[in-house]
Amino acid sequence: MAPAVQAPRPVRAEALWLMRHGQREDHVDLDWSKTAARPLDPALSLAGVEQARAAAHRLAGRGVARIFTSPYLRCAETAHLVAAVLAVPVHVEPGIGERHPPDWSAGLPDLLTLDELAERTGAFDRGHAALHDPVYPETIDEAFARAAATARQIADRYHGTSLLVGHAVSVIGIVRGLTGDDVEVACPEACLKRLERAGASWRLVRTE
Repeated sequence: MAPAVQAPRPVRAEALWLMRHGQREDHVDLDWSKTAARPLDPALSLAGVEQARAAAHRLAGRGVARIFTSPYLRCAETAHLVAAVLAVPVHVEPGIGERHPPDWSAGLPDLLTLDELAERTGAFDRGHAALHDPVYPETIDEAFARAAATARQIADRYHGTSLLVGHAVSVIGIVRGLTGDDVEVACPEACLKRLERAGASWRLVRTE
């Protein structure tokens, strides 16, 4: 009698970590944007760097296999500071990027190219093809939905636990979209949240 053939395990993540970037430099220097080449793309402040490093140590030993970051400088810096501690690859994913409302800019904001961003922050693993391209204009509800859709695709495509580093809109949208619970989501700088699959849905199991 032939041995029973086991069905292959699904290649998907059972958990996701979410993180908002650390403190922005323009939240310390309130005049920074007046002379900045890219006024909507500030770097981390010194406090933001320390927030990112502290979060990295909280994530050590928790099984993060890879990091996805928004293409904004403050997020990429946060992601690479975490990756330096966890020794995992970093991918760029615009689908967890900032929202693009018309009252913030007249079009898509000017950001660094991937090569320029890598020079400023660290190397990226370019084996990941972007799941969503940025669009303009975008309402907050559209940004929430886009971030949630991106997180679902990442979780279904990549096995192991991923960390997604984005913005308040990314974190809030992903938590609400994946859990199906339209609740208030606290999202301070460098916060960490863990989502786990619960059948066909997800549940928020940890906030730091």
